Amino acid sequence: MLSSEKGNAVAELQVPATLYKPADQAAIGTFVQTYLGDATPDVIITGRSGDAANDAALNALEDELFAGKPVVGFKHLSGEFPTASAFAMWMAVQLLRTQQIPEVVLLKGAAATSFKNILIVNQYRGTHYSAMLVKAC
Repeated sequence: MLSSEKGNAVAELQVPATLYKPADQAAIGTFVQTYLGDATPDVIITGRSGDAANDAALNALEDELFAGKPVVGFKHLSGEFPTASAFAMWMAVQLLRTQQIPEVVLLKGAAATSFKNILIVNQYRGTHYSAMLVKAC
């Protein structure tokens, strides 16, 4: 249930942001940096789909902005579809709840043992991008 009251909540979602048809790789990086502001993610959940052409932008983003951070994938479990970000959000909450990153989802980096901020960066067919910061309560 959504609420402004924390109660027994595990996670809090920062207002998501979207980007449509970015002009180039730099536009995607600027979009994510602007979205984050001063926030520093501990874990990145990436929307790589397995399509090399569409995944190139996310791979570059991971290397340029988040080098050394654990990068987690989800589409190899859920598949590619317009609302796949919902699965990624569910995964972020599970990671925050358990404070464990299963090996089957870890794409890059070492599994963090303690984390509070998870950034989800998703793409759909290389034209639709979204960013969501999920924070532990």
